[in-house]
Amino acid sequence: MPYYVIQVFSSKEEETAKRIKRDLVKLVDEIDIFVPKRKRIIKKEGIKKERIDILFPGYIFIKTDEITIIDLKKSLYQVKTLTKVLGIDKDHKNFIAPLTLAEEEMLNVLLGKDNPSKTIEISHIYLKEGRDIVVVDGPLKGQEGKIVDINLHKRRVTVRLEFMGRLVDTDLGIDFIAEKIDTTN
Repeated sequence: MPYYVIQVFSSKEEETAKRIKRDLVKLVDEIDIFVPKRKRIIKKEGIKKERIDILFPGYIFIKTDEITIIDLKKSLYQVKTLTKVLGIDKDHKNFIAPLTLAEEEMLNVLLGKDNPSKTIEISHIYLKEGRDIVVVDGPLKGQEGKIVDINLHKRRVTVRLEFMGRLVDTDLGIDFIAEKIDTTN
């Protein structure tokens, strides 16, 4: 099923997702409307805590293939906190472009296959010589090439993702494993 991206007022993502789900559930049986999130570790007054933030503030995602574009547009534009449906081709007024297959696959890798919370978990790493990291487990395992910056103090990495045809940098949470783990077995 393809993913569609909807731009909404920032800080109104959850409220808008609920409203759209309520309206669209009348039109389709199988639909997934969600706001992708990420877990991060923050350190405040010497205490580590996990925090969950919205991955792409101002955006919600719809995953469905059962709805016609005209019905989708008609329902969405009734929502007051909606600003626009992304991916509309200017030459084709009734066309809403879904995420590309590569964008969809990357989102699925980061979120995990069966993740009802749609939250990107924290990846566990260890440091090699210098500032090179090895991801031991978590959503960034095998995605090291997408990491463009490392902030060890804040326990975050900046990952460059393709999103709606452009490159977007976003921070994801990491945690350290004290020593190198033998992965040759």
